Amino acid sequence: MRHIPKLILAFLPACGGDVVSLARIDGRPAFSGQIDGGVFEGAWKRWHPSGELAFSGSFHRGELEGTWRTWFANGQSEITATHVNGLLHGRWARWAEDGRLAEDGTYLRGEREGLWHMLHADGNRIDVTYRRGLRHGPRQRFLPSGQLVSEETFVDDLSSGLARQWHANGQLASEGLFVAGKPSAEHRRWFVSGELQSKMNYRGGLLEGEATSWHPDGRLHHRGSFVAGEKEGVWTEWREDGGRKTVSWLAGQREGISETHYGNGQLALGGVWQRDLRQGTWRSWRADGTRDTEENWDRGQATGLWRWWHENGALGGAAEKVGGKLHGQFRRFYADGSQEEEGRFLDDRRVGTWTHWATDNSRIVDQWRAGVQEGLWQSLDADGHKLEEGQYLDGRREGIWTTWHEDGGYSEAMRRDNVRAGAGVRYHADGGRAATGTWLADQQSGNWKYWDQGGRLILEGPFVAGERHGLWISHGANGWREYTTYATGSRHGRWASVDPEGVLREEGTLENGLRQGAWILRHASGALAEEGAMRADQRTGPWIAWHANGERASTGEYLEGQRHGLWHGWGPGAQLMAEGHFLAGKRDGLWREWTASGELDTKTSGQYVAGRRVGDLP
Repeated sequence: MRHIPKLILAFLPACGGDVVSLARIDGRPAFSGQIDGGVFEGAWKRWHPSGELAFSGSFHRGELEGTWRTWFANGQSEITATHVNGLLHGRWARWAEDGRLAEDGTYLRGEREGLWHMLHADGNRIDVTYRRGLRHGPRQRFLPSGQLVSEETFVDDLSSGLARQWHANGQLASEGLFVAGKPSAEHRRWFVSGELQSKMNYRGGLLEGEATSWHPDGRLHHRGSFVAGEKEGVWTEWREDGGRKTVSWLAGQREGISETHYGNGQLALGGVWQRDLRQGTWRSWRADGTRDTEENWDRGQATGLWRWWHENGALGGAAEKVGGKLHGQFRRFYADGSQEEEGRFLDDRRVGTWTHWATDNSRIVDQWRAGVQEGLWQSLDADGHKLEEGQYLDGRREGIWTTWHEDGGYSEAMRRDNVRAGAGVRYHADGGRAATGTWLADQQSGNWKYWDQGGRLILEGPFVAGERHGLWISHGANGWREYTTYATGSRHGRWASVDPEGVLREEGTLENGLRQGAWILRHASGALAEEGAMRADQRTGPWIAWHANGERASTGEYLEGQRHGLWHGWGPGAQLMAEGHFLAGKRDGLWREWTASGELDTKTSGQYVAGRRVGDLP
């Protein structure tokens, strides 16, 4: 019985005396049994670590005897078997862990006998009849619904007689005769719809004579002949798209002309087979009859000139092959006839100088060694001017690489293992320094500085992982400086503007590039000039302005960047000069203005609508 003696023998060296037992550390029993005269005798049991019984049965003079049972760790029955003199004899049953009776049958003196049932996890059931341990009689397979889906008969473990299979809808799927385990006579298959799918003949277990198959709609699919199990003569395949393929066979090997046609009858592929290997010139065409490819073969390997064409008939390229590998000159063309790529192959690997053209006639020229980029690499525009240049080493960019820019300037950066790393410099067209900094993992990193063409420093600040981060300083031509805080590439944080005299003239906070929160402007003396709040880059709420002497100049509110509501204005001597309302940035309602002498200005005072004076004061 499966695994029972092995489990017991595994404990035997630790046994002593006639009674054998062993407990686990937690006190639960592990196994128990008896030994008499050095052989197993009587009842034996073993328990799972969980405490559930693992197996139970008896020995007689060292041989399994009577009913033996095993259980899964969850307590579910696994196997029940009966033994006589150490041989399986009687009913044998095996359950799956899910409780399903997986196998059920009878043993006779150690060999399967009679009807056996097997139930799979998917619900399918197989019934097999045995005689003296060999399949002998019917073998049937059923769906979970009980529907028969296959049936055949065995004689001494060899399929003999008619074998059949059915689709799930009950339609016959296949039918054929077997003799002593070998297929014989005509065998047929059907689609689920009932349409015939194929038919072929066997003789002595080998395919013989004509074989035919059909598409589900009844159209022919394949037709040809077999001789002693090998394809022989012309075989034809009809494809679903209406195309057709013909191949000649000799003793199971393709031999002679092979042709494939499109559904419109146009030849798609043609060539010759010799001893199941392609030989000579093979050509392919598109459905409209235009050439596609032309290739030469020698004993199954592409050798000689290989050419291909665009849909407009223009040559797409040409290459040499030796022994199935690209070897020699390689040229590729665009559909308009202009060059796309040119170079050489050696044993399927690029070697030497290669040129790659874009459609605008700009190009890349690079060097290859044994299929790996090695040496000078250049990118050139249509006029031959350099765009980028550097060296490849073992397929990776290494050393100093130079890039030329549209403004006539150029930049240099050190590359290691393809990525920029270390010092980087950019120059103006006249050779003057434009920028300096450091690259790390192909991203700008650390402090960078920028100069204009006159050599004046115009910008400086740090990068982190390729994005501006931290305090950046912009130097204006007139001596002004702007201090901007960046966070991961966006202006975010404190911002300030300082005049050439070092006076802080404007300051505030930026959020995602927009002015936000308290904002202050100052006069050249450093005295307050304006103060208020910003929201999304627009003035909002109360704002107040001062004259250079520190006296108030105006008060009022903003709404979405425009003056709104009541405003007052004062002269340098604290004299009220104007008061009135704004609506959406324009005077609206009653306005009063006074002259420097304190008299009411009747020309400008009055009733306003949308910024226009429409009447006098009441």
